[in-house]
Amino acid sequence: MRMKSISLTTLLASGAAAVAITAAPIAAAAPTGAADPGAVPTACSVGPGSLCITPGNAQINDSPPPVGFDPYGGEEFAMGGFGFRGGFPGGGFHGGGGHGGGGHREPSRREPAMHNAPASCRNPLPLAGTFSPPMTRNVVQQRVSGRAQRHREGHIMITSHRRTDDEVREFDAPPGLPQNLQRVLVDLIELHLQGKQAHWNLVGTNFRDLHLQLDEIVDTAGEASDTIAERVRALNAVPGGRSDTVTASTTLPAISPADLSTTETVDLITTRIYAAVNTILTIHDDVDAADPFTSDLLHEMIDSLERAAWMHKSENRKI
Repeated sequence: MRMKSISLTTLLASGAAAVAITAAPIAAAAPTGAADPGAVPTACSVGPGSLCITPGNAQINDSPPPVGFDPYGGEEFAMGGFGFRGGFPGGGFHGGGGHGGGGHREPSRREPAMHNAPASCRNPLPLAGTFSPPMTRNVVQQRVSGRAQRHREGHIMITSHRRTDDEVREFDAPPGLPQNLQRVLVDLIELHLQGKQAHWNLVGTNFRDLHLQLDEIVDTAGEASDTIAERVRALNAVPGGRSDTVTASTTLPAISPADLSTTETVDLITTRIYAAVNTILTIHDDVDAADPFTSDLLHEMIDSLERAAWMHKSENRKI
């Protein structure tokens, strides 16, 4: 009976010890007093199994951190890595660990230190929108310096098309060119003189309008004769505009020295204009073969003279 009592006592003691051993970790983790809901963590770490400790409280956070995604790739992308910070659990997508693999994850300078941070900052979101360009100031300076060095070392070839003084030649007009222009010149001078003669001696109906119109024809003939004379001088020839020269060589019909009626004057002056145009057309082809530029001057004169003739003769036209 005594042995049974000893055995029972031993068993009870062993059971009490076992219960004490089992309850020891729980007692160690249990709060010694009421937890303060406003307590601020004094230490906080980030990552799986992160631990935040407050006075009188211990909490274990085993949830994985959220995936941090930088829309511009962040420094990892700029330096050749991927834009995922840490990838999926296990280090994948950064360092080549694959999904849940054992890839190596380098610490990022963009993750702020979490010591002494509040509980709401346990798993902070990554800073987004910041991009660090891969090209530094030194790289840009090196490239610019290299380009300038190539320009200094390069050779620029310039081809010159300059001619020597002896190679420059002025236009040597054939003798027939100024002679043909002289034929036009005397007819234009004669047209100018006859227009003035009619302008002064005009009488009859519609005197004033025709009087002013004759002055326009005189101006057209005078400008044309001046252009021809100066072109002859540019060709190193001498234009002849003296009265005896004009009288001896003009092809225009003579005009009466008496009073001229308005109706008669319209017909006379129109005929003289077409006579000057005919002279220009006669020498045109030869001039064009010798000097196309001078031929262009003749084209302008024909246009202005024929326009003047059209307006002048319309005074007598009957419908």
